[in-house]
Amino acid sequence: MPNQWITLYALTSAIIRPFTEDEITAYMQSVATDISKEHVRSFLLDEASYTNARFRSALEYTLEQKLPKSSVQAICFVLNLLDSVPGCLLLTFSLTPFHRQPVRVREDLIVSWLDQSSRLLFPPIRGFAKAITALTMMVWTRNADTDMYYGAVGYPEKTGAGVKALDGEPGDFYKFEFLDFSTSEKKVLECDVVIVGSGCGGAVAAARLAGEGLEVVVVDRGEWVSPDQFPLRETEALNKLFSNGLASTTADGVIALISGETFGGGGVVNWAASLQTQGFVREEWATKHKLPFFLSNDYQDCLDKVCERMGVTTEGIKHNHRNQAMIEGCRKLGYSTVAVPQNTGATLPGDKEGIVREHADGYCGNGCGCGKKGDGRKMGTTHTWLPDAARAGARFIQSYYTDRVLFSTDAKTKAMGVTGTWGPQKVPLKIMAKKVIVSAGSLNSPCLLLRSGLTNPNIGKHLHLHPGVTIQAFFPERTDPWVGSPLTTACTQFENLDGSYHGGKLETAAMGPLMAASPLPWLSSASLKRTLLNYRHSGLFFTIQRDRDSGMVTLNTCGEPVVKYTISEADREMIQTSLLGLAKILYVQGAEEILPAEEEGPYGHATHQFNDPGIMDRRFQRWLKKFAGHGMGGEKTVYGSAHQMGSCRMGNDGGVGSVVDPKGRVWGTEGLLVADASVLPSACGVNPMITVMAISEWIAGGVVTELKPQRGGGGVKA
Repeated sequence: MPNQWITLYALTSAIIRPFTEDEITAYMQSVATDISKEHVRSFLLDEASYTNARFRSALEYTLEQKLPKSSVQAICFVLNLLDSVPGCLLLTFSLTPFHRQPVRVREDLIVSWLDQSSRLLFPPIRGFAKAITALTMMVWTRNADTDMYYGAVGYPEKTGAGVKALDGEPGDFYKFEFLDFSTSEKKVLECDVVIVGSGCGGAVAAARLAGEGLEVVVVDRGEWVSPDQFPLRETEALNKLFSNGLASTTADGVIALISGETFGGGGVVNWAASLQTQGFVREEWATKHKLPFFLSNDYQDCLDKVCERMGVTTEGIKHNHRNQAMIEGCRKLGYSTVAVPQNTGATLPGDKEGIVREHADGYCGNGCGCGKKGDGRKMGTTHTWLPDAARAGARFIQSYYTDRVLFSTDAKTKAMGVTGTWGPQKVPLKIMAKKVIVSAGSLNSPCLLLRSGLTNPNIGKHLHLHPGVTIQAFFPERTDPWVGSPLTTACTQFENLDGSYHGGKLETAAMGPLMAASPLPWLSSASLKRTLLNYRHSGLFFTIQRDRDSGMVTLNTCGEPVVKYTISEADREMIQTSLLGLAKILYVQGAEEILPAEEEGPYGHATHQFNDPGIMDRRFQRWLKKFAGHGMGGEKTVYGSAHQMGSCRMGNDGGVGSVVDPKGRVWGTEGLLVADASVLPSACGVNPMITVMAISEWIAGGVVTELKPQRGGGGVKA
């Protein structure tokens, strides 16, 4: 085996090492009677080593197929250092090659690299240590034997097949049909409008345009997963429903990027949160960005229309443990909260008038739609807008990579369609259209415009990410994290920390074991395993920051997105203020341990005694002070982004600082529009689904006005 691999496995096997027999014996005394001790023992003995075939195969695939070459080269540089005598002396203060040192010594070295108080001769090793521990944890947790893992943590797995066996056939769902081009080397398709992307923006546009009698073709890079398969197993959901298997990050590796890549987009995998655009955001967009539409009745009508179609409501909500903890903790501290409406109240065939459903689906992030007929199914894109479009005659193409927008040879700014490739065979396919609507999301829409030769310098800029940081809390009582709707309340106490309505919203997360493991800090191998095994007593909470400052999306050499985003000091300070508030909420609710997503946490355990003085408890105040003084540096904090916005932002300035005009039309072109989260003028501050859908409804209405008088036919040409 090459020396680099030997050194790499010496690292990973120290990050996830097996418990000793003495450690196992001590731990087994605390295992609950209804947990399989056989599975717990296997879990404690599991390791991220070369001898673990599952781990080895997945790690090698990730390094060769998933990670950017620049990241792999950076890893190899440190591996070479650790394999040399001078490098080992520099990094380990020892002349012994790293892989020859005992596993406990290797583990202690990694701990020291992550410790901000350690004196290091090569400070960049901290960034490497964070990256290699995160990579090892991700690959190991996602590829551990699922029966062993779920059995050890007490997680009752639920999949579509299991639901059907227990509950009978699920309620009706639309069976989509997709165009197939496998029998021909080349085809040309014609239509009135081609929409690139089937997510929250593209789906609404498709329904509106097809409903008006226009010939619509919707293409998507992802593939449809039939709702009777939902929810998927966690590992399967990661690969089938999310972009790059949730392995994408910003260019510096600091922020994990979470985005849907399936037919239906983010509307399939989000957590049903359906918040309308807040007044202060609408006012900012109307005044600062000179877009009065956002304060008009027309915009409110669009918001109301999309909410009505999906049955957005707060009726039927039953808060699970962590949402109730948020509500009660805020009440005790006088913090403001709001109920988060759910898109689960739409009327289904055969419903009685006024029926109210509970969306009791803690597995929603793995795909929602396969439950008992009386359950509150999430009425996302594949249950509403896309079926509406299909019934009105829209056609769909899955597994289609859109390479670029085609422009007329006569009028070089007039969009005429798109060109790309279909399926694994990469069949060339052109789609000619009178209008092209780009709805590929804030990471991919600017890339498509750039690949198409557009030169507006604003394309890709002004990217907002709603950067988020989690806190995982552990309670003395069982929390059963898989129970109930994931996100039904939000704390708004910290949403205006700078006087301009930038700040954080505190929310709760979906919590399958893999999702719960993703943001955990690595403190030691034993600490990580004990934390994972305490899953049934945990709750995952987070803050999402309405970021004041922005980043950008550019192209790599393959034409794929590169996200350059550095969280500003101002946003870091606001994130930390929000997290301190979240910690107080969890403390007054009796959390025994509060674990921020920090490579140096936890900062102690929050315990309670008789006549506890609440958050003024001296030990807790010392903890808060230490946490506050720690900062939110990129090498220390685990950040995530599930909301990407603004990279093709809307404006009323002729393209001086924007990409599209108030009707979504790309400046300097004809017949080319953008309708997705990338057109948001700035961060919206809430889960953006409803905002995006409303804007898309408005943009599609403008296309209808332009096209209906000149509507023509379309068809397929061989």
